[in-house]
Amino acid sequence: MLAKGGCRVLLFSRPNSPRQSWFSSSLHLERLLENLGGRSCFAAPDRFQVLTAESRLEIHGSLPFAEELRREHPAESQQLTALFSRLETLGQQLEETLWEGGGLPLWGLKGRFRFRLQCLANRLSWKGLTRPLKNLIEEYALTEAGATLRTLFEGLSLTPLEQLSVAEAALLWSSAIRADGVNLDEFEELLDRRFEQFHGRQELLSSIEAFNVEGAASPSVTLKKAGSCSADYFIFGHPEALTLLPDSLAKGVATAPGSRKAATTTDLQGMRPQLLAPRAILEAPHPLRLQIDKNKGLVEYAGTNFQTGDGLKDLRRLLHTALPFGDYRLNEAKQAPLTLPPLETEKKIKSGSFPGMLSSVRCGNRLFLCHGGSILPTLATTGELMTGVTIAKHLLNRIKV
Repeated sequence: MLAKGGCRVLLFSRPNSPRQSWFSSSLHLERLLENLGGRSCFAAPDRFQVLTAESRLEIHGSLPFAEELRREHPAESQQLTALFSRLETLGQQLEETLWEGGGLPLWGLKGRFRFRLQCLANRLSWKGLTRPLKNLIEEYALTEAGATLRTLFEGLSLTPLEQLSVAEAALLWSSAIRADGVNLDEFEELLDRRFEQFHGRQELLSSIEAFNVEGAASPSVTLKKAGSCSADYFIFGHPEALTLLPDSLAKGVATAPGSRKAATTTDLQGMRPQLLAPRAILEAPHPLRLQIDKNKGLVEYAGTNFQTGDGLKDLRRLLHTALPFGDYRLNEAKQAPLTLPPLETEKKIKSGSFPGMLSSVRCGNRLFLCHGGSILPTLATTGELMTGVTIAKHLLNRIKV
């Protein structure tokens, strides 16, 4: 977006960076693709299941979602259909409001006040958005439907239900239920092609020798081969790059050791039952989800109790409900998802200018963090896109090209 807007952009990248897991579409992604001429990237949405001890709910399967609810939860199907419809509509309205308003309200009191006015204009209640999700679904707490709701939203966010707001749940669900998905290979190819077309340049992150910020009129980087690079603004796309900064600037980012981990399985060829979707969210004491790609599985979970000893046995036991046949090993993933410290719901909602926000996008003067996993970790790729669009629009408004 910055390169297309006329900015001179140099990207320091890492080769073979790990992909986002559970990539899903969103209104922000659809608008971005329209802006970049990428309609060909749309594809059928990925099918996934929510597996509990008593139910198997499938999304984007052969049956309409309302029929799935009637089959698995006949007694509460009407109420559940209304609840999911309400969340879907709320998520769409919230994303539309954010897109029209230039992105997330991250720029001080003025930006927050403007966002509140936009919410009022679009009939969105701030109190309703920040309401804890558990309060909205507490009537189902002791039912089979309650187990499905908890498993679904904990799996989509990899966050305990008690730490989620209604706004986060609405954005997650409206993205998960969208009629269109995205072909990730074509999307990444499109971004590379458009970046080059708009004269964007790339270098390796490893080519940087030092980042100069202290005592300088404006930040710059010293390159290992020769010379230096200065810029009006520096944007950090991943917390690992923050190691280039002094601790006094990097310490505000939520990168403390936390509870999100990942493991991979050995080859699962022939072990996946035909009824099991390529993606599954499994009922567990802590959030747990499984993605099977090219005959191997990626298991992502929240909670430290799965990491060693009896915890690994518990993890295998839980996976046995989805993969009852065959023998496979679990290996800790080389590149686990970003770990973040767990926060209490009320503290998290009140500490940010948007529900679920953990870190500020500002790292210092002319320095920005553009990493959804640090700023809006519960929203996965939807949070990544909203963060990126917000910063791009903000800088395009400030920079006179």
